[in-house]
Amino acid sequence: LKDVPVLTRYDFIEWVENQPTYYLANKETTWVVQSNIDSYHPFWDRNLKGQGQMIGILDSGLDYGSCFFADDNLSAPYAGHRKVVAYRNYGGDMFDTCIIGHGTHVSGTAAGNDLSGTNSEYNGVAPEAKITFGDIQDESLVNCLTGVLSFNTDMTAVLRDAKDDGARVHNNSWGDVRNVYDTIAASVDQFCWNNKNF
Repeated sequence: LKDVPVLTRYDFIEWVENQPTYYLANKETTWVVQSNIDSYHPFWDRNLKGQGQMIGILDSGLDYGSCFFADDNLSAPYAGHRKVVAYRNYGGDMFDTCIIGHGTHVSGTAAGNDLSGTNSEYNGVAPEAKITFGDIQDESLVNCLTGVLSFNTDMTAVLRDAKDDGARVHNNSWGDVRNVYDTIAASVDQFCWNNKNF
């Protein structure tokens, strides 16, 4: 911190900010998202279930073997998968290895759809939507237990990848404990400004 005044004297330095620590942040359910009235699902009542939609999600990993994401014909995410059409590593380990399962929970809230139908009351808000996923948590036990993420990619690249897969909605249920406008926020704003339908 003592070097900040020295660094800001150089013209080639455009921005100086504290290194953030990101934490997981999603705890809600489908009726809260749809109406905030217990057990009332107005989207589903109007048959709005995410048909033909792609949702981009950046989180701690996704257990694509879960009944809410599994595909009988394809074991791993692929363009023809019934639920998860892409899975990218942006600092994670290509699966939800953490016992907390935050990325799986978030994905389930957004678009989970039970393959067997026996758990369909737990489906996501848009159960017929598909997912393009970005993993940002490594398998370190400490990071898993504390919720610290391993995000090491420019946010613009993440959003561009999701958009190229067909997503126009992107979920990031994580953040920093500080309430500041940083480079992540600025890059999201710039991407959305440049891509008005995203």
